Amino acid sequence: MELPGPEGSTFKGAKLFEGTERELEIVWDPENEAKKVVFDVRITGTAWKFENGLKVGMTIKEVEKINGKPFKIAGFSWDYGGYANFEGGKLSAKVTIRFNPSTDEVPDYLMGDKQISSGDKKLRAVKPVVEEGITVFMR
Repeated sequence: MELPGPEGSTFKGAKLFEGTERELEIVWDPENEAKKVVFDVRITGTAWKFENGLKVGMTIKEVEKINGKPFKIAGFSWDYGGYANFEGGKLSAKVTIRFNPSTDEVPDYLMGDKQISSGDKKLRAVKPVVEEGITVFMR
């Protein structure tokens, strides 16, 4: 099956437990699709919780604690908006998560192709939380 990717791209993969709180997507390695080698696992259901405590709905402060240090978040309202860059923290190169503001009023300062510190007061004021779609890197 084709799974959605960034900027209108798609990836070959499979969905498991579709329509449940345990739904997840398996993305096949593009170089080994015929062998069904797993490239990434996308956690789309809300029931998943990682051993370190990471789960959908967490705040920046909670994720900073798991990561062991502050990180950067891409500005909102574009294809890569809200994605975290863990920059050498405990979560670096292990997972990808995306934050969404919990308010409709997001200042222009937080929009677009830019990196914003997780400690930024204007960022924290829009109360971003981890959205569905935590990706676990398998490579």
